[in-house]
Order: sequence, then C-alpha cells, then structure tokens
Amino acid sequence: MMKKRILKLLALALCAASLLSLPALAAEEAAKAEEAPQPLAAVALRGTVTKQEDGSLLLTSSAAETAGEEIVVHVQEGTPYVDSVTGESMNLDEIKDGDLLHIWVNPAMTMSLPPQTTALVILGKIPADKAVPQYVEINAPAVFPAPGGEGERRIPYAGGELTVSEATEVKPYRTRNIVTLEDLIPGTTLLAWTGADGKAERVLVFPYGYRGYLKAGEDGIRLSGEELEAKGRVFEDEYGAQLYLPLRIVAESAGFDVKWVSGRGAVVSLAGEERFVVSEGGDTAQRVDDPYSLLSPCVVEKGVTYLPAVDLASLLELYLCA
Repeated sequence: MMKKRILKLLALALCAASLLSLPALAAEEAAKAEEAPQPLAAVALRGTVTKQEDGSLLLTSSAAETAGEEIVVHVQEGTPYVDSVTGESMNLDEIKDGDLLHIWVNPAMTMSLPPQTTALVILGKIPADKAVPQYVEINAPAVFPAPGGEGERRIPYAGGELTVSEATEVKPYRTRNIVTLEDLIPGTTLLAWTGADGKAERVLVFPYGYRGYLKAGEDGIRLSGEELEAKGRVFEDEYGAQLYLPLRIVAESAGFDVKWVSGRGAVVSLAGEERFVVSEGGDTAQRVDDPYSLLSPCVVEKGVTYLPAVDLASLLELYLCA
C-alpha cells in the first residue's frame, strides 16, 4: 500500500537524520512532520565528493556537526548543477574528485551504511565568505502583502517562508522564458539568494513539474486558484480518517475526461489517451504502464467516485498544497 511506503520513507528520513546528526533545522522539520501531514524540508549537505562508478557521489561532510561522515548521493539525469554565486548552469560531467559541493537532497534516506539519498540541486564554486542560496519548494499560495512590507509577499515552503518583492530579480533556469513573481505558485522549486534582512534579492526558478495545484479541504476545493463547485469528504478505513476528493469534477476541471465503463469503473483519459482506471473498493489505480497503489480504497457514494486527495493529485499530476 502507498501509505506503508510513505510511512517507511518518513521513518527512514527520521532515522537517517538521527544517524547523521544532520543540521538542527532538518531535525526540527522532521519532528514537525510527525505532528502534521506536511512535506519534510530538503536537507542541505556540504562536503568534498568522490565520483562512484554508478554515477553517484560519495560525499564526506565538512559541516562542523557532521565532519568526516559519509553519505551516498544519487544524481539523476537532469539534476540542476548551479554556480552558487552567479546562478549559472554548470556541467555535471565536470565534477571532479575532491570538489567541495553544497547539495540539497531528498530528506528520505536509506538505513544503509553509508546512508543514501537523491540530489535535488547541486551547488558548485562554493565561496568561503558568502552564504549559498536556499533551496525552496513552494507548498502553499503566496500571502501578500507581507505584514509591514508594502508590495512584498510571503512565499510559504516546508520549513519557513520567503519574502519577495518587485525588487527581487526573478530568472528561469536554463531557458529564456520570462518568469515573474506571479509564477511563484505551489509546486514551484527555486533557489533564493537572500540579503542581510533575510529577504530574497534574487531567485532562480526551475521548470514547473505539475499541471496545476490543488488546495483542498472539507470547506472547499480550489484548482490553481479557481474555486470548484465541490468539497472534500473525510472517510475512515482501517488506517484512520483520510481526506477524499470527488474524482470527476477535479479531473475534468484539470482537463481530463472521465467516463464510467461497466465492469471496469471510472476511466480517466487525457487527449484520448487512457491514464488510469479505478473501481469501488479497489486499492489500486490501474495504469497502462504500471499499477498505482492507493493510500486508501476508492469510495463510491451516491454515484460520486472519491479518491484520497494525495492519490488523486498524484494521478492527475497536480501539486497538493500543504
């Protein structure tokens, strides 16, 4: 079940944080994650690296709290490698043994020795006298104006908030597309260089990986800021209470087609291509390429098909706000 995998990943993240004595901020965010269903903040690692045969990096920590400890960082194709001062893109193939890197990684780590995780962003050309940029995944709509700051807005992310304004320089990563403050929506990832006042002076925005974002609850559902004529429902199963969303109205609002097929269930398609099928009581969304394990079983009530909010967002390629 997907829930078991989520709990396992959380346990691994917490265990690895304890094992590595990671920075206090990461440990604090891990503790908060036990209390509320919010994503863990990315973890910052700094140290010298040795390239492995499989393309991963063995990082030897140079941070005061974890000096000398090792962790394997897997680097996927397309992982951003950025000059920490200029924000310019760098070539992953040019990383050499002994290079000092600052790497933002996925907080979910294996319990192996050394622990293993995956790079989100790699920073090179680390200056001795300047702070490196903060990696941010925006997890909720902006709040503005920020208190006491005319024209400013607060951008929530796992672990804190980022203050931006019209004075903030906004640039895209490796494209010539025009990006503005209005593009800083939930699901966006970026690097932020902040000034002495903690406010963002410059941000580097990475390509958006979702079809939109959902803000959902029992009081209503909003898709990319637009309110839908539907509300979330809470259903209980053996794992406890879960927030469910109505499949059809959310999927169709996101541009998908939904039809009921006798003997199969609700069939969801996009541009004529079948994406997944769910049926009442089923704990799996059937996809052409591979099955998807649901957090909790599909529910049909009074002719309305419901799926857990986390699962529906994932299947529709939507970002689910905190």
